[in-house]
Amino acid sequence: MRESEHGDAIASTKWRRIREVIATRTIADATREVSIEVGKPQMAPGDTGVVCGFRIQDIGERWAHGADTIAALYRALQEIAAELRQANDRGAQFEVTEPSDPRFPAAPTRPSRAAATADHEPQALIAARTLRDADSSLSIIIGRPYLAADGRHLCRFHISEQGSSVATGVDEIQALHTAVSMISERLGLPHDWPVSRLS
Repeated sequence: MRESEHGDAIASTKWRRIREVIATRTIADATREVSIEVGKPQMAPGDTGVVCGFRIQDIGERWAHGADTIAALYRALQEIAAELRQANDRGAQFEVTEPSDPRFPAAPTRPSRAAATADHEPQALIAARTLRDADSSLSIIIGRPYLAADGRHLCRFHISEQGSSVATGVDEIQALHTAVSMISERLGLPHDWPVSRLS
């Protein structure tokens, strides 16, 4: 299915809603604070891959598409940054960072609201991928970010044959992004591997 056809399929469905928020961030421009929520990736309608919903206060709810859960999650972060840049074009003043920056998509102004109040299961799977080459395959699993007792946000991930590790961040979005970066470093992948390395 071509990208435009997929967009039409997503736009025409009535099933869309973020069922489970897995990461939040509060950002600010010169005049206001804005909350960002990222949903757990879910299967798209039909056989069109995976979508990851996100919501930006005063901008609305959007859906990012990916070939798998990791790609959809990463694209959602990219599209949040794009939405904030467009808001800046209309006069906002958000500090939007580049994808390789661990603060991506925008620097948080205060700790996450959701993680401090919700009881999350830290082992819950939110995204996965199997990387294959001619001789072997590797499974990558990313867990749901959660708030540790010391106030840091943690994100567990597992790479087959290398075992489990934990990424940290000031909020869930940074913990997720740090996990993606750590996977990139350990496997020698480009920093945008969730969308550039799909097999």
